[in-house]
Amino acid sequence: MAELLVGGWIGSAVVQKLVEFGFSYLQKNFFWQTGMKAELKRLQDLLPRIQALVAASTLEEARGLNPDLKKWLWQLRDAVDQADDFLDELEYQGLARKVQKASQRKVRATDTLFIKYCPNLDFSKRTFKQDSTLEKLRRVVRRLDEVFTGAACFLQLVERTKHERQRQDVELYKIRETSSLPKTDMFGREREKAFVVQWLQRPEDDEGCTASGIMYSNISVLSVVGHGGMGKTTLVQHVYKDEAANEFDLKLWVCVSNSFDVKRLMTDMLESLTGQRPNLASLNALQVSLKEALMSKKFLLVLDDVWEEEEKHDKSKWENVLAPLANGKEGSKILVTTRMKSVAMVIRKVIRKNIATLKLEGLQEEDCLLLFNSYAFADVKSLESHYELKSIGRMLVKKLSGSPLAAKVIGGLLNSNLDVKHWKNVLNSEIGNATHDQNDIMPILRLSYTYLPPHLQTCFAFCSIFPRDHEFYKDDLVRMWMSLGFIQQPHSLEDTLEDVGGKYFDALVMKSIFEKVEDGHRNLTYYLMHDLLHELAQSVSAQVCIRVVCDDKFPIGLPESIRHLSVVTSKISVLQEMGSFKNLRSLFVSFYGENTFLENSYHVDDQNFNLVLSQIIKASKSIRLLCICAPPLKALPKEIGSLVHLRFLKLVQTTITRLPRSICNLYHLEIVAYEEMHQVSHNFLPKGINNLPKIRHLILPWDEIDGIPGIGRLAFLQGIDGFRIKDEAGRRIEELRLLNELRLLRIKLIENVKDAGEAEQVKLNEKHHLVDLSIEWGDGKKCCEDGDEYWDDENLRDHSRGELDEQVIDRLQPHTNLKKLTIHGYMGTRSATWMTPSLISNLESIRLHKCLGWESLPPFGELPHLKILDLSDIPQVKRLDCEFHGKRVYGCFPSLEVLLIRKMEALEEWSVSAAAIEVHQCFPYLRKLHIQQCPKLQELPTLSPSLQRLKIVDVGLTTFPRHKESSNSLSVSSSLVEIEIIGCKHITSLPSEQVLEMFTVLENFEISYCENISSLGGLQVMHSLKRVAIWDCPKLIQNASLVSSIEGEDGKTIRSIPLLLEQLETNDPLLLLEAPFCRLQSLKVLKIMFNEKLISFPIEIENWLLQNGSSLRELHIWDVISLQILPSCLHKLSSLVVLDVSHTPELQRLPDLPSSLQKLMITYCHSELKKRYQKDIGSDWPTIAHIPHVGIYI
Repeated sequence: MAELLVGGWIGSAVVQKLVEFGFSYLQKNFFWQTGMKAELKRLQDLLPRIQALVAASTLEEARGLNPDLKKWLWQLRDAVDQADDFLDELEYQGLARKVQKASQRKVRATDTLFIKYCPNLDFSKRTFKQDSTLEKLRRVVRRLDEVFTGAACFLQLVERTKHERQRQDVELYKIRETSSLPKTDMFGREREKAFVVQWLQRPEDDEGCTASGIMYSNISVLSVVGHGGMGKTTLVQHVYKDEAANEFDLKLWVCVSNSFDVKRLMTDMLESLTGQRPNLASLNALQVSLKEALMSKKFLLVLDDVWEEEEKHDKSKWENVLAPLANGKEGSKILVTTRMKSVAMVIRKVIRKNIATLKLEGLQEEDCLLLFNSYAFADVKSLESHYELKSIGRMLVKKLSGSPLAAKVIGGLLNSNLDVKHWKNVLNSEIGNATHDQNDIMPILRLSYTYLPPHLQTCFAFCSIFPRDHEFYKDDLVRMWMSLGFIQQPHSLEDTLEDVGGKYFDALVMKSIFEKVEDGHRNLTYYLMHDLLHELAQSVSAQVCIRVVCDDKFPIGLPESIRHLSVVTSKISVLQEMGSFKNLRSLFVSFYGENTFLENSYHVDDQNFNLVLSQIIKASKSIRLLCICAPPLKALPKEIGSLVHLRFLKLVQTTITRLPRSICNLYHLEIVAYEEMHQVSHNFLPKGINNLPKIRHLILPWDEIDGIPGIGRLAFLQGIDGFRIKDEAGRRIEELRLLNELRLLRIKLIENVKDAGEAEQVKLNEKHHLVDLSIEWGDGKKCCEDGDEYWDDENLRDHSRGELDEQVIDRLQPHTNLKKLTIHGYMGTRSATWMTPSLISNLESIRLHKCLGWESLPPFGELPHLKILDLSDIPQVKRLDCEFHGKRVYGCFPSLEVLLIRKMEALEEWSVSAAAIEVHQCFPYLRKLHIQQCPKLQELPTLSPSLQRLKIVDVGLTTFPRHKESSNSLSVSSSLVEIEIIGCKHITSLPSEQVLEMFTVLENFEISYCENISSLGGLQVMHSLKRVAIWDCPKLIQNASLVSSIEGEDGKTIRSIPLLLEQLETNDPLLLLEAPFCRLQSLKVLKIMFNEKLISFPIEIENWLLQNGSSLRELHIWDVISLQILPSCLHKLSSLVVLDVSHTPELQRLPDLPSSLQKLMITYCHSELKKRYQKDIGSDWPTIAHIPHVGIYI
């Protein structure tokens, strides 16, 4: 915590900078004889001891033994922040002078460090005047001197802490030491246990083992990763006693814990083998003894609770530990449990082969409830008399995020007091607070924090400012850390602050602080923090980061130590009561207004909020980060220009159409982000924005705004997502020539480049930081739908400049470091001369859109790192053959994960070498394949077993795509999770049972507008299916009898196991009577939509609904425009929770509804229906009054 109080001791850099400036200023201004010289020298001498004291204070404070130390630490933080503000203001003045001189075209050739930080004052004119800079410097130095001097009584902590840390590590190891014997039953981990047992029984293979890793070819490693309290040790203990573990010649259990001591580990291994602790002192003796004990023996070694320190140190330790294990017999196994993914990576580097990983997520809710009840009602013979407690317990379990440890601790806590009021109090409290007396959960989780380096502790703790379940975006969070000074200066000239911050973030991911989430539908990646870890962040940052969510009164008594504050409210009065927090470094304000969702309601809220926001800004002079989320806000107050320390301005969900001119006074500003915006004006950015010398990121609606004339002056700019080339001063392509820090560049209106020579001025091949490049003809808007990009660009010009396009694109050759390339609207017939594998070998993403003249594609299949390939609207390409796939010896597209082929009307052939397919040499990692509007393409290559998502739209296929089969002719298991087939008019049937049996993990299947399909083939054997949607396939409705079995193609009867579907969607309810849907008995969601003819539901359909009555939870009926009557059996559907009816203008009355119904939503209905069921006054309102949520709209 001490590190957090003083910002990970970023303060040391501030003090050092202040000392250097102070000496320079005094010498330059002839004040060398003042008393400050001695004070500065004393600061310089004491700084190393203060640094050591701050580090030592973390342990002392954690033990809670010294309140005076904590008070001194806050004094130090305040003094450091005061010094930081002083230096920041001086730098601001220097930047302001530079901008002013540049605008007057009187820029000096050089600027000294002194001029950068000091006011440009003529000493001869102020000899007898008071120097305000000197006075401020004197106050800051004296304050720091006082605080440093006050540290004398604490300095003895430094020596004491060294011994205390060693003692604490020993105690911690003793507390956390585990054995192979399970202490508790295991709940909800049967699947994970089966996975580990199967791994134990699997014979060793050398796949993934490099030539240099042959030494460890006899050993397999499995890493079980999970947060503290997830049950890693319990799982492995139960595996260790399983019969499968007894098949090994030797078994060893070693608890590693927080102290990775090589000699101790090997001593523990030998003791585990022999039952006696060896008396061996040297590393060599231990290694030799262990080698002899394991020689030619098949062993199972468990290394429990492994922590990571630093890779360069840990790697050497692991090499020493694993070396004697290499002599074990083939099939030997090592099981590792750890909180950190990075541990597995270090082991992998040592043994030079792939290792298996099992990630333990939270328990399923029902399993967690069983575990909780086993502790909460441990001595209760009958639970029937505790119905209310059981209900509270279920709600409480929902808060535990599946943590077994939390379930045990909370259950044990509540077991001692089976009182409803007490249980409700625990339910309404934070989990960490509720278990404070138990002293179990937070101390275990706190270890994850304690063993983070100081700079990562600061970054982690700051995350408490965000709500639970917040979606963290890597770049956004790193930029916040940058603006707050959390990121250390890079050691390499090639690295930027963003690079260093990215490494911080990646380290937290590897330590399981963040969990990565891939959202394919939104085409983005975000990260989540486990609820208990979020609570830990709140715990360690309680005096620094505070989040206020209220609509009543702003809480009083908040500590003055707050550095980071978030306020969420819909009441303007709450913001008016906020007051002043002079030490704030970041401020998040979320104001939604009292009438946000009412039409024309923003006006009053906007005026009042703007006034309050002005007052907040005036009271927050030191903030570096300001984030405002406020739909009523139409304009930023001009006072924003007074925030001279501001680095990051973020505006979210506002109605601002233009930024104020005063923002151009923010010379420290590095980042402006405007997200989820209302319509903005073309002149959104004020004139003069290009005078801000430190701007690095402009996250703006570039497709909407007019850009920045003279953008070439922003030398540190990292990205431009829409530079429009125009034949005007400050807007020509030459503006990009000196922007060598760019990471992202999107150039639009390439047709305005006059000739190849003008294009060459950009010198893209010299921009070695550039990783993302878009070259676009036209001024289209980039859009995203269902995770796929496309351009809204209807006015793209014709082919008249094809030859010039080729000359221009040849001159826009990027640096070989490029990773993402997009070309849109190119009219040339050939590829650019630089599009050869050797010059674009680092590309990971290629998107070619609307390249209407391109006839033959380059050998993209030879690119070793390519993950995404998007070919859209390239109508001249007729075939994808060996020229496209390339001539790599080891196959084509070795890394490709996503392949999109759209609007290639001329494409007739897509062929891949049969030999390459047979040995998985082509597309070995392909996950997503989307083919659309290729009417002449009749056949696809054999699909890769790795494929997870397949979408085929308006393609000329005649049969269902084939899957790879193994050499023994038995079908391999498919990885497909989702299939969509739309508008394929020539497909008449799905494959047979024998083919579809390989789809063992398929969950979503949709087939639509396939007018000639008449058979679902062997669909009934895909028991993993959760959702099926069938739209407008009229030949599937044959009015067949309700059979219980179907004949396969070979005449044999197919087993009639009902599908276990959860959701079924169709436009024709008669489909429900067709096999295999006629046998459904456990459907949860039914959607009937887009039917113009249905007037009422036949009795057969009502019987089908009753057949699923005990499971059906949701019924949605949309756009059934002729429907007059809902099924009369609805009241018998005992599990129905949601009834949603929309666009049924003929529906005038509802049948009796079930008592289980929780939500009734009827929209765009007959006016008579709305009248009948109007709340409280409608004639039939009493029949639906029992439903908690009712919405009926015409």
